Amino acid sequence: MVKRAKRLINVTLLSYSPVFLTGCPGYGDRSFTDEETVVSMIGKNICFWVKDSEEYKPDIITITRRGAGFGNEKFMPNPPLILLDNKWCITPDFYTFPDGGQFIVTYTLGRCYSNDRPRSVVSGVDVSNDCIYNIHLTDLEIARPYSAMDK
Repeated sequence: MVKRAKRLINVTLLSYSPVFLTGCPGYGDRSFTDEETVVSMIGKNICFWVKDSEEYKPDIITITRRGAGFGNEKFMPNPPLILLDNKWCITPDFYTFPDGGQFIVTYTLGRCYSNDRPRSVVSGVDVSNDCIYNIHLTDLEIARPYSAMDK
């Protein structure tokens, strides 16, 4: 009887030890995907269409040359982006893209007075001869759901 009780205790401890050692997944353990946007020009502004963006405000933005090493990003908090026709626009006063090159623009949109998770928005921008083009981002440049990854 004692052997059986010890065996039951050992099996129970072994069964629950992975949970005790690793813990349960919490909110910070979940991965979230980015939203990919379409880039266009409105006048001299470079704009990104984001669905239902009027309820949000930009919290932080990074503009990085494509292929730049990790750690070369420049984070700009509270960017002065303007909202035109449901598009968040970068004005020439805030940032001017150098002519010729590909860039990754990443920004987060947060809701005022809300505890909701901010939306992460990413776009690939190709600047050539004063024209703006969309570029397809690789899976290393944007967090996509597994079903949408390049295969």
